[in-house]
Amino acid sequence: MTESSGDTEPLNKYHRIVGNSVGEKCKTLGVIPGELVPLSRLKTIHEQYGIAVYLFFDERIAHSSTMQDDITDFSILPPKARPYLEIEQFYMVIEEEGLILLEDDMVSAEIITVGKLECASCAGVRYDPYIRALLPPNE
Repeated sequence: MTESSGDTEPLNKYHRIVGNSVGEKCKTLGVIPGELVPLSRLKTIHEQYGIAVYLFFDERIAHSSTMQDDITDFSILPPKARPYLEIEQFYMVIEEEGLILLEDDMVSAEIITVGKLECASCAGVRYDPYIRALLPPNE
């Protein structure tokens, strides 16, 4: 098993963030479990550093399962039927459905956890960083 070397530019930038673990690197970026982070900030982090951001709609699932289990358990479902969306998919759904999102710097998600996902690739196993966040309920 090897650590992800980051073949893409965003992951190269990720490896240059101060910190020895995903948690330390995310803390450097201001992403700390239990804290609220604006969606606009999470989107920027994903785009600049290649960190996957998973936005959950179901509080129970967000707090009680692991990201690896969720990806396995819900992979058979189409993305819109899952209890979470990756941040890029989230913005695509908003656009496709013609929904109005308050200014995304006004909407924040609670950071549940940060970590690494094991991903099989042609070069062997690599570990990609992720952020798991819970969107606020519709009010």
